[in-house]
Amino acid sequence: MLKIVDTPESFKKWRNSGVGLTQKQLGYLLGVHHRTIQKWELGETTIPWTVALACALVNEDPDRVRRARDANFTEDSDFFELI
Repeated sequence: MLKIVDTPESFKKWRNSGVGLTQKQLGYLLGVHHRTIQKWELGETTIPWTVALACALVNEDPDRVRRARDANFTEDSDFFELI
């Protein structure tokens, strides 16, 4: 059963503890501005179901982030050291 990450609190915890990414790094990976990540974490906007599902899939297989990173991920080089 997938554990859906769809509340501001669970999303922020997932980002910090689950994948260990900054808002900027996660935003780049998801194709959104880091301010969007911040708004989701503050509850200012609703986390899209597609993002909640993506987070749940990463929970099931954390190597998905690594594979996504390896697929043309070109943002901050620091990101590569985190994973």
